[in-house]
Amino acid sequence: MRDRSPYSVEEQREMRRLLIASGHEVLTWSHRLRRSADFLLSLSPEQAGIVAEQAAAIAADPHDYGAEEELEQTRIRVAEISESERGSWVWREIVALRRRHYPTRES
Repeated sequence: MRDRSPYSVEEQREMRRLLIASGHEVLTWSHRLRRSADFLLSLSPEQAGIVAEQAAAIAADPHDYGAEEELEQTRIRVAEISESERGSWVWREIVALRRRHYPTRES
């Protein structure tokens, strides 16, 4: 049964691949994202809910990242980014996925 997340299965896999390819553990990263939604005072309750929803979508099935070939392609993309920039680059990519569903909200 599909959850009520706005993120497609492929989008969820894409977010997980980005995390794995950049050396992050999916559950740890999504738990940090969820906690940030709880504690960032700059977020409205609606924005915090959107961020929490994305964290839940990422964590829903942390081992489902699609085919190994897709993960390898993502690793190649990530390797092109300087190591010092990878964390912020991954963050921007994940925010871009969020904005596909919430384009007018700053979250």
